[in-house]
Amino acid sequence: MPNYPNTTPVLARRDHQWITRTSMLAGGLVGGGILVGIALDSVAIGAYLAYYFVPFLIAACRGTRYDMVVLAINTLLGWTVIGWIVALIIALLPHRERR
Repeated sequence: MPNYPNTTPVLARRDHQWITRTSMLAGGLVGGGILVGIALDSVAIGAYLAYYFVPFLIAACRGTRYDMVVLAINTLLGWTVIGWIVALIIALLPHRERR
């Protein structure tokens, strides 16, 4: 039987620390090591969350009365593309003054 190296699909072990393969890859490409890879992962996650909550940010900045509804739909159903689009449509509804 051939002696293959440990091929763990998700995690890789390096210097007795468990890190993700994407962190290793990004750190290796930039040349900064593990910390640069982890920092790039953090930036990517932050960008994803900012994009994910765009409908709520639009509703909150516009001051619509449905901003909490948009937040609820976006949080609970935003992972489906349809839920995200519904939240965006509600956020872009014509603005009416609160009474």
